[in-house]
Amino acid sequence: IASSGGLYGRISIDTLGSVHPESRNPTLAKILEIMRIAENRFSGIPTIRHEFKALGLPDPEFESRRGEFVVTFRNGLGLNLEKDVATKLATGRKNVTQEEFLAFCAVPRSREEIRAFTGLAKNYASTKFIRPLLKEGKLRLTIPETPKCREQKFVRSDET
Repeated sequence: IASSGGLYGRISIDTLGSVHPESRNPTLAKILEIMRIAENRFSGIPTIRHEFKALGLPDPEFESRRGEFVVTFRNGLGLNLEKDVATKLATGRKNVTQEEFLAFCAVPRSREEIRAFTGLAKNYASTKFIRPLLKEGKLRLTIPETPKCREQKFVRSDET
């Protein structure tokens, strides 16, 4: 995740989450907090770190690059598998393994994303991957009450 504008004021990567940062526009920050649209309590980074640790995931990586603040979240998969998935996503290769498919579905994926990743027609991707993995409990629906919903996505089950 990249946020243009970079870190503001005297805060540094090392002090993130431990000191109260300065606001670029404190009046706007206060208005957004009163309206319950945002908070201005500098609790976001400690919460992110705590949740990642609780889930056994690698620590998020924070960077300050020229003019932007970047956070990288890793999902804990082996690096080789991540590279294989990224390569197949970029090249559209069709020989995707079940393990790679489940790695791809570590985050919710739409039917179109699955089709693009596998390089298969929508119905064949469903026959080869989605239905069998749903039946085995390795994949789950994000909207289980309406399986055929247009916004339906598929995500790897926590049990895998």
